[in-house]
Parts: sequence; C-alpha cells; structure tokens
Amino acid sequence: MYQPEQNDFAIYRDIYRDAFGIRPRGIAAQWETEEEFRKDFENVAAMAEEAMDHEEQQKIKAEIAFDARLSDLIELGAGDRATAFRWLLTAEDMLDETDMGYVCYCFGLAYSMEAELKRLKAEGAR
Repeated sequence: MYQPEQNDFAIYRDIYRDAFGIRPRGIAAQWETEEEFRKDFENVAAMAEEAMDHEEQQKIKAEIAFDARLSDLIELGAGDRATAFRWLLTAEDMLDETDMGYVCYCFGLAYSMEAELKRLKAEGAR
C-alpha cells in the first residue's frame, strides 16, 4: 500500500473537502502505488474546480435575483435601492440583523457584497 507524504495527503484532504464538502476518512491506505494516488489527486482536484465554478455561478445567479427583487420593490414604490433593501429585510424578518455577512449567506450572495449591503442598510435607516 502506498502512503502519501503528510503534506501531499493534507492537500488532498483539503481539495477533497472543496469537491465534496467533507474531509475524507479512512482512505489513507486505498492506493497501491504513487501513480494511483496522483491520478486520484488529479481527479479530485478537477472535481473541486468544478464545484468552485458551480458555486461561483450560483453566486452570480443569486446576485441577479437579488437585484431583480430590489428592482421590483422600487417599481412597487420603494423609490430607491436603500428603501427597497429595508423593505426586503422587513419582509424576511431580518430588519434588526446587523451581520450583513449573514444576510449574504441567507440570500446566497457572495460575501464581497457585504459592504454594499451595509451601505444600503445605513442609507435605508435614515
């Protein structure tokens, strides 16, 4: 049985987690040769990349849907994005939420939008 070096196996465990959402257990002795380990490593790395691409696409779709919801609320009378965001938070029972990272999580948005949501919340509170 082939035993990968500790650093290689640690990297393998990390990319496995990225691909499947959990760390592998009990697989350290599953490879007969280093070549088998390398092939498995490459396959899992490809799956991890696909998973990350899929997650990125989901974030883009979530942002489009979020912007559409704000636009709909503006058309219904909110007047601006900050007010529309306040209405949306009220509808989702999140008006008192101070952690915009959590709001990003709830709407499936990328955490890079956290600063914009903070700004919208501050503007909507005026």
